[in-house]
Amino acid sequence: GFHDTPLSKSHFYGCGVDGCWGYLDRFRRPNKTYYAMQAMGELMSACKERAVTRTASRTLGAFGAWTADRRGASLIVSDFRGAAKELKVSVKGLPDGLNLRVRRLDDKSDLCETDGYSWRDNVLSLRKEEPGSVVFAIDFISL
Repeated sequence: GFHDTPLSKSHFYGCGVDGCWGYLDRFRRPNKTYYAMQAMGELMSACKERAVTRTASRTLGAFGAWTADRRGASLIVSDFRGAAKELKVSVKGLPDGLNLRVRRLDDKSDLCETDGYSWRDNVLSLRKEEPGSVVFAIDFISL
């Protein structure tokens, strides 16, 4: 949400390697925060021009960007403690013939590719495993 404010810098508190607020668990394995930051870092390194995004619910967040050649794009959609089992995303302005790669981060998946989606008539339907928090990282890849 900071991306649409006048803030120029932010800090994620507790970025140490130990404890419940860092990037690694007590066994030094990546945790959910690590994978969320990974998804955002990948989007920002691959895509340079911000896309307009809007959400219709307090639980939803979205951040999108175009590749430098505008032939592809990436989108991150988050649902924080949302009750819906499916999220519908209207995506406009993309070129025809793109392939999709959809990854899910939730309590059971660590940014793993999923086939739990459908893409028809510029509407992307993302299925959650169950109600609760989830992050989807979507890449629209040119052929």
